[in-house]
Amino acid sequence: MNTQSILLIEDDQLLREMYMECLASDTFSVTPARDGEEALQKLPERHWDLVLLDMMLPKINGYEILKRMQTEPDLKKYRKLVLMTNVEPDNEFNEAVKMADGYITKSEYDPDQFIKRITSFLAGA
Repeated sequence: MNTQSILLIEDDQLLREMYMECLASDTFSVTPARDGEEALQKLPERHWDLVLLDMMLPKINGYEILKRMQTEPDLKKYRKLVLMTNVEPDNEFNEAVKMADGYITKSEYDPDQFIKRITSFLAGA
């Protein structure tokens, strides 16, 4: 079985560690990024099977990263993009969702549900 690569862009240390622990397996190889600058450094490093992008990030926010991922050729090396948020959807967020494969409202998922949701995104469901 091939390992699927996930770039996890999350600034909250507790959530980042929880997601990494949830995803730790022979199936997933997870690389964390703590902020927008680190994410932009790591995005072009490889072809990511999935990018989990928190929208509220320090230094460079998720909206700006998403725009760059759409326009800069070096940042298009991903297969699926899922936005993560706890904010109420607004016009900017709704526009961002159109550029992604889906989104997760972080507060609505326990760890088991999170894994199922990630697995379904990777499977193309």
